[in-house]
Amino acid sequence: MTNDIDAVDMEEIVLSSGQWGGLSGDSIGLGPDPWPGPPAAPERGAETGPPGPAARDGAAPASGGPGAVYGRGRSVVLLHGLTFDRAMWRPVLSQLSSGHPALALDLPGHGESPPLPGGEHGLDHIVEAVHDAVVAAGLDAPVMVGHSIAGVFVTAYAARHPAAAVVNVDQPLRVDEFARYVQRIAPRLRGEDFGETWGMLQAKQRTENVGEAAHELLRAGDTVSQQLVLSYWDELLDLRVGDLVNRTETMLADVRERRLPYVALFGDEIETAERTWLLDRLPGAEIVEWPVGHHFPHVTEAARFAALLTGLLSARP
Repeated sequence: MTNDIDAVDMEEIVLSSGQWGGLSGDSIGLGPDPWPGPPAAPERGAETGPPGPAARDGAAPASGGPGAVYGRGRSVVLLHGLTFDRAMWRPVLSQLSSGHPALALDLPGHGESPPLPGGEHGLDHIVEAVHDAVVAAGLDAPVMVGHSIAGVFVTAYAARHPAAAVVNVDQPLRVDEFARYVQRIAPRLRGEDFGETWGMLQAKQRTENVGEAAHELLRAGDTVSQQLVLSYWDELLDLRVGDLVNRTETMLADVRERRLPYVALFGDEIETAERTWLLDRLPGAEIVEWPVGHHFPHVTEAARFAALLTGLLSARP
């Protein structure tokens, strides 16, 4: 196993940070005010120029201000998993060309993004908050990338909003078995045993295998809010399993109808049944296995992941 994070000097990463809609994020190829300087020289063949077009359903941003788009290539939006923050994407951002505008957001209630009103963090609420940020950033049909629970969010996003492709990082979409398990342990999650129960779930991520440098990027996950977790898992805990399954089936049918490229990246080899289940619903999906032995292949394999994204971005007009 390689560890691309060791080759990244975090002090040399020049990112532009700001707020888009109600969410905070880091970016390349975007210009929240004040813009720290001109974009880095793009890779050969990347098209560059003055601020690019706004999203087709948003107003044109002011030149140089929040939402100004400097790269002219296909854009990408990156979302982290539950309890983490956008820091996990910084090594990937550092290795993408500014010719492809990229935005890594803090999900509501994480990092520098405040919770949504009323602490409502169900699937629909999160997808619409992300869409507001995409519109505010002036991005048109980005490639949507999501890690862990955000793999569900970006899949749902692509089912209802303009998107060029989806990259789902280590998030199985077959919800029935996991939903039954979580609902069985719901009293412990909602009670005084939350810390111990969450620690048991967190151990399955095998964060100890990522190495010290990468763990610094995942430090937000060391402090977990019971209230935040329960707000994100409210539907998982309370909806009938059959209703959750039907929602997933509808979501995947909508993605399939849009004929979007779909990449499912896993940090371990997956079972044949899981592969068959996904391909039955998304016959064109590309299933990629990087057996790194943990839940964060995009972090420890940042250069490799950036190359995967670059190929996907370059293939989308």
